[in-house]
Parts: sequence; structure tokens; C-alpha cells
Amino acid sequence: MLIAELGRDIISIIEDRLDDRLEPVVIKSVIDELVEISRRGGKRALLAKTALEVASSMKRIDGGIDVSTDEQLVRLSREMDVMVITSDFEMSRRLRESGCRYIYVNKKGEVFLNL
Repeated sequence: MLIAELGRDIISIIEDRLDDRLEPVVIKSVIDELVEISRRGGKRALLAKTALEVASSMKRIDGGIDVSTDEQLVRLSREMDVMVITSDFEMSRRLRESGCRYIYVNKKGEVFLNL
């Protein structure tokens, strides 16, 4: 939802930092969470709707396991050797502790790479 909140194309900013193109992928449980938030009303609902629009152009995959979204992201990152992009500081800590590659984008839109 940070992309919607900042009104900036975070993917392009990250691609510029990496000097490489990304193929963004979103897992089904993230979409499910955004849909749930979008139904509640208020500012967060509007941000979730915008995030869903952005995610609509991304490849979707099923996490395939019945655990939390965060756990799915950690497992898929390790198993598929892919980077996770997150704006959740606690999630970035968890990814770091799990030895995963990730990109953390803070609330100001600053990008931090842990490759």
C-alpha cells in the first residue's frame, strides 16, 4: 500500500537503484489481505484499492502453504531465491534473520537493499 500512499512508482525507483529490471510477483495471500482491507472503508481502504490496481499488472502465485502471509514470503524467498520488497520493518528484520534477500522501503520512500 506504500506505493499508493506515496504516489510514487517504487518499482521504478528500485530498478534504478539495481540498474536492472524487476519482474514483480505478488502472492495470493497478499491480494486477499488487500481485498479485505479495501472492504473496510476509510483511507486505508482507498490505499488498498490502489495497491490492488498496481498488483493487477503483476504475476500472481499461490504461496501453496497454510501459514501466515509473512511466513509464506520468507519460505518462498528461500525456496525460490527471490527478493521480497517490503515496507514493514518487522518483516525486513524477519527476512534478514532468515537469510533472505529483501528490499526495504521506509515510509519516506527511501530504499534500502539487503542483497
